[in-house]
Amino acid sequence: MMRASSKGFTFMELLVVVMMVGLLLSIIVPFSQARYERYKGAVEAEKVLLFLSEMRRRAFLYGKEIEINSQEGALFTSEGDTLKIEGGFIEVKKPFKFYSSGTTDGGVIFFHYGRSSWVIEIHPPFSELSLREREIAEK
Repeated sequence: MMRASSKGFTFMELLVVVMMVGLLLSIIVPFSQARYERYKGAVEAEKVLLFLSEMRRRAFLYGKEIEINSQEGALFTSEGDTLKIEGGFIEVKKPFKFYSSGTTDGGVIFFHYGRSSWVIEIHPPFSELSLREREIAEK
C-alpha cells in the first residue's frame, strides 16, 4: 500500500510566511504614516493659501487695505477674519498688507503641521502666492 502525499503547508512554512509579512509591515507602516501626515499637512497649508487668496480678492474688489498677521498660531486680518488650523501653527514674521489696487508689500508665512513645515510667500507687487515645503536643512 502506498501512502498518499499530504497536501497543505507545514507549520514551519506558515511560520516563515507570517514572519516575512510581519517584517514587511514593520517597514511599510511607519513610512506610510509619515507620508499620510505630510499629505494632511499639505492639505491644511493649501487652506491657508486659499484664505490668503480670498483676502487678496476682497481687498481688490471692495477697495480695502487688509493687513495680515498671526498671533498664537492663528492667522488674522485687520478686517476681523481669523484662520486657525487644528493641529497646525501659523507664523507671520512681519505683518504685510493687500492693497485695494491689487498689490501687496509682500510677506512670508510659515506653517507647521506635525513634523513638517511649509512656506507661503506673497510676492510683491502683484500678490503672487507660492507654497513650498520647507527643506529639513531650513528647520
